[in-house]
Amino acid sequence: MEQVIHTTCKEAAIYFQGCSQIRRGKAELKAGRNAFYIEGLTKSAQTDSITLRFAPGVSQGSISIVNKRRGEESEERRAEEELSRKLQRVERKIEQNRSLFQLWMTNGNVSNKTEVTPQEAVDYMEQLPARIAALDEEFEALLTEHEELEKEQKAPSRFGAYLSVELDAEKDGSYDFELEFIDRNAAWRPQYEIRVTDGKSPVLKTRARAFQMTGEDWEDVKLKLIADTPDASGTRPQLHPWNLRVEAPEVLRDSAPRMRRKMAMESVAMAGAAPGAMMDEDAMMDDAVPLEAFSMPAAVRNEQQTMTEYLLEGQWNLESLKEKSANGQGKLIDLEAEELTAKLCYYTVPKLSDGVYLVALVENSEALGRVDGEADVYLNDAYTGKVTLESTRTDEETELPLGKDRQIKVIRKQTKRYVSKTMLSGEKKTEFAYEIAVVNHKSREAEIVVLDQLPRTQDKSITVETLDTGGAERNEDSGELRWTMTLQPEETKTVTFGFEVRHPKDARVHL
Repeated sequence: MEQVIHTTCKEAAIYFQGCSQIRRGKAELKAGRNAFYIEGLTKSAQTDSITLRFAPGVSQGSISIVNKRRGEESEERRAEEELSRKLQRVERKIEQNRSLFQLWMTNGNVSNKTEVTPQEAVDYMEQLPARIAALDEEFEALLTEHEELEKEQKAPSRFGAYLSVELDAEKDGSYDFELEFIDRNAAWRPQYEIRVTDGKSPVLKTRARAFQMTGEDWEDVKLKLIADTPDASGTRPQLHPWNLRVEAPEVLRDSAPRMRRKMAMESVAMAGAAPGAMMDEDAMMDDAVPLEAFSMPAAVRNEQQTMTEYLLEGQWNLESLKEKSANGQGKLIDLEAEELTAKLCYYTVPKLSDGVYLVALVENSEALGRVDGEADVYLNDAYTGKVTLESTRTDEETELPLGKDRQIKVIRKQTKRYVSKTMLSGEKKTEFAYEIAVVNHKSREAEIVVLDQLPRTQDKSITVETLDTGGAERNEDSGELRWTMTLQPEETKTVTFGFEVRHPKDARVHL
């Protein structure tokens, strides 16, 4: 019978979908023609991706893929029968243990047994605790053994087909070789976090959640992650036309980013929306979710033209990766952390909410240009939500909402509402005046943008006249008022604005 040469996975490159394995082995060859089997192809290996490399002095003859080697069917059958016998023996022992346990417990009740002497009853009761404990211990061990045997019985074979190889060696010797192929049952996906410590620049943290279900554990594997998909084809790729187009702007990325939409939702809730119609911001912040800390070796990033490659330093012991993949968790691996250039600023729209929201205006750097997908945002280690990052954005900066800051207070109040009627013209005139006060209770200065608005109308019977903007920047098209102020610790600043609305006295206008 030809010899079977075992291989061990030594290097692996995990792609977004699939992985490339490099397995190594050693063949003892005689001078001349040698025939043998190479084990190591997984059941999910792509057979058209197989490469076999031998050391100098060996020329390859015929290589073919076979599902079984001669005599293997009978070997597998004998192994299955032996495993089945082991399971039956353990199941019989479990039943015997249960019967003994029941017997000892039944005999322990001597209240209705007249033939038992008092001394015999005392002796029996003294032995009962130790005997029950021993039976319990034996029962747990038997259950564990039964569970392991069942797993072994249900588990598929680690390996699939064999390589049937014929080689010509120049002389007798021990020859190293490598077997490389692509396996479909592995993957990784990036996970992003943006962490902000109040007053410091945001840090973009990149992590990987890796999965592999090739059927074996990887021990001491040199591992790298590649942001691409493997290509086993030998045909060169073809370029296709690259057409650019202007996309319609999304509302959330134009004049009303996600933070302002959240504020608008809060105003709807305060106006009487149904309970449960929106998430309570305070509850979300109070129930902040801390992220589990992982201690992982660093990764080295290798930039290529169209992909990013992370080489994980050191030999990785991914013994638990198979088990974690099976239950859907995968293994979480730290890759890199990069500080972002950003300006931290606070926004408040007191007309809609009394909250003050921290926003990071991040320059769209090379780091952000590599990121596509959602990122979890943490402010002072408290989870504040998610933000979507896109590598294809051409804006100069990205606005990242970081959550509500309770150390800055804002109060908006109406200071005037004067209604008068002009009988001769038949008009009704109403004057409004508002005051907004902002207080900084933080231990450092804070730049705050306060937003409010003046009403607009397209009805010719209604006239709006601005009486006071309080020094705000005014957007004539939208009516938005913007004040930008810098407050020192415990400083308060107040702004005011006012307007007048005229309309027919008998008309109802919602103000």
